[in-house]
Amino acid sequence: MFKKNLITGWQKGLAQGYSLSLVIFILALLVRLAFVWQWYKTPYGDLLLLDAQAYDKWAQNIANGEWLRSKAFYQSPLYPYFLAIFYMIFGRSLILASLLNSILNAATCALLSRFSFRIFGFGPAMLTGLFAVFYRPFVFFSAPVMKESLGLFLLTLFLITAFQALDKHKKRDFLLSGLWLGLSSLVRSNFLLLGITLLILNWSQNGKKSARTSLLFLAAIFAIILPATLHNAWASHDFVPISYGGGFNFYIGNSPGTNGANIYPPGISSDPMKGEERDVTLAAQQAEGRTLRPSEISHYWLKRGFNYLIENPSEFIILTVNKFWLFWNNYERADNYDINFITSNFDTLLSCPLINFGFISVLAMFTVAALWNTNKQKTRWLFAFAVTYMLSVMIFYVTDRYRLPVVIFLIPLASASMQAIREFIKQQNVRPFLGALSASAVFIWLALSLIGGGPTVMAHNWGLLSSLQAEAGKDAEAMISLQKGLALAPQHVGSNAIIQAALVAERHGDRREEERLIKLALDLFPNEGTVHYNYGRLAALAGDLNAARAGFEQATKITPWRPLYYFGLAIVYDRLGRKENAIETVKRGLAAEPFDVDLNQALEDLRAGRPVKENTQKQ
Repeated sequence: MFKKNLITGWQKGLAQGYSLSLVIFILALLVRLAFVWQWYKTPYGDLLLLDAQAYDKWAQNIANGEWLRSKAFYQSPLYPYFLAIFYMIFGRSLILASLLNSILNAATCALLSRFSFRIFGFGPAMLTGLFAVFYRPFVFFSAPVMKESLGLFLLTLFLITAFQALDKHKKRDFLLSGLWLGLSSLVRSNFLLLGITLLILNWSQNGKKSARTSLLFLAAIFAIILPATLHNAWASHDFVPISYGGGFNFYIGNSPGTNGANIYPPGISSDPMKGEERDVTLAAQQAEGRTLRPSEISHYWLKRGFNYLIENPSEFIILTVNKFWLFWNNYERADNYDINFITSNFDTLLSCPLINFGFISVLAMFTVAALWNTNKQKTRWLFAFAVTYMLSVMIFYVTDRYRLPVVIFLIPLASASMQAIREFIKQQNVRPFLGALSASAVFIWLALSLIGGGPTVMAHNWGLLSSLQAEAGKDAEAMISLQKGLALAPQHVGSNAIIQAALVAERHGDRREEERLIKLALDLFPNEGTVHYNYGRLAALAGDLNAARAGFEQATKITPWRPLYYFGLAIVYDRLGRKENAIETVKRGLAAEPFDVDLNQALEDLRAGRPVKENTQKQ
């Protein structure tokens, strides 16, 4: 009878867990569908920003038959290929892509709830589901055409199978863990470091018996990433396991002028569609004086970052402290779409009192401190994965998207805080409770001690939006957005926003406004090559070739790896009748980029005595 009741209870619990997961999935999907509907009513709905634009364009190319890239992957490849297959089935539709992200995001909420049910029971599982459903960044990243929803979904599957592997030590679970972690790493490469934690935990659990299952886990990872490695070997005759942007990302977070966040070095575009990969490559090649393979490009930037830290040990300490602070602070520091800006300026669900990072992190750390000395091994496992992921981000730099995956480990911990409090009450033990409160107080301070945003960040976001609108031909909206940014903090709207506005004025034949805007950009951003280049363009159009020469020459001095600047300067020298100077300029440009089509054609024309053909590129 007892055995029968035990089996019945287990079956009811199992059914209860699955029913809860289904409810969480439906609730999460409804919330995300509502937000997607609102998203496409904001200016961002049909204007893709930075990485989203790059993923969409890459997916379109793949869907149109370009399955292989001509060079090794610079960015992690899985999401563009995943999106391309979706486009091939349903056609290119941004709304449908957002719906796909919403389904993945809702499934992540349900899976996390199911995971908590197995680890902590029904109450924490319900809280986990609700925390995930209403976690603001989860809601937000369900709408843009970005890789976050896919990455979170795959990481959650890894977490579930990893815990099964550690708990039951079955080969099948280690194989599945490797499979999911391999796929996750093709979305975000730093996920691979979580594998080290699993291997360590496996060894601590099983000692020498862990060797076979660990090898099986590693073999599964390598099998999954092998296609990317083979592609890179074929495309660039080089060994690049997944992508080669890691070295430059390391330099961004460990270089002069950085604060541990996403501050790009001067002259390097932060826009994947407008030349980040190009600038990173050409700057490295010019410094080394030769053509570099992708792995060498990554190594060049990695070495520069390490050299800076070695030569400035005090800066290393400051950066490490600052990255830790940024990581645990409540503020969502944007590197693409800014959740804070969108929340403040557009009417969406984000304006509701949703759950934020500070709330989750404080509760999670309370649970860790409360249960650390009790027999709660799986709490320690979750904490170990969270710390590993934090370190994998701090190696590079901290932004909202880079930090986001740690919440997969923190939400189940946060949901168990109520269980920990009940245990304190039951045991009537005050000392560990006070210790847990002290630990959470530290994280409360970390969460609330930095207030981000302000006029400068708002101005930057109005500038980004203005650039998008101008490039999309929404000229009136672009000028309004630019004026809002200039009214807040002119020096933070970004040179591209002002240049794009100048090009809007050019399209409308308003040369006076174009000149005013270019001169404003020169006043605000005198050390940016793109501003001087566009000043040279404007002067050339006005017939002032000497002023154009000065503008182009200054652009090549500030950003000596951009071939377009040399091309403009060569045209001016050609028009001035200074053929030798024009040829010398073209050769300088080819030293930076030997395969530039326009410069090679210009050199051929100059040597043949033909005038250099005009180039209509604007930058």
